[in-house]
Amino acid sequence: MSIRKRLFISNAVMIILPIILFNIYFILLHLFFGNELNSFTHWPGAHVEQNQPAFSKLTKTASLQPEKLLDTTYLDALSSELKKEQTGLIIRKGKNVIYHSSPIKGIERDIPAFGQEGYNPMVRLGNQPFSIRQHDFYFDDGEEGSILLINRDY
Repeated sequence: MSIRKRLFISNAVMIILPIILFNIYFILLHLFFGNELNSFTHWPGAHVEQNQPAFSKLTKTASLQPEKLLDTTYLDALSSELKKEQTGLIIRKGKNVIYHSSPIKGIERDIPAFGQEGYNPMVRLGNQPFSIRQHDFYFDDGEEGSILLINRDY
């Protein structure tokens, strides 16, 4: 066998062998861990994209019709949509929580204060980790208000 053929074969093996090993590695990962690889959708902050439409709807309502956020039937309908995404809703007026969805009862005293608007991917409320999206606004009477979407991160 000539040196030219040996060089061609060795170069081909150096290119093809890592590709084959890479594919075998991921096939084995899938076989051994299966659905556990899908758990990457449950790290803190993975809910950001999921509840973005609801958060946008709430911030628009707060801008255009803030008094609508006092209507419990409207909030209950939104809360039932958010429940599918395992997201809780809190509406605060002044220093008082005026609405909270059922899965997040009992943590209202630990929520961030007015003025801490934004997204916080890791907050401890009580003894449990949560991610919080907060939007601050003012009601028609000039009182401070906050919308909080809260996800329990496991």
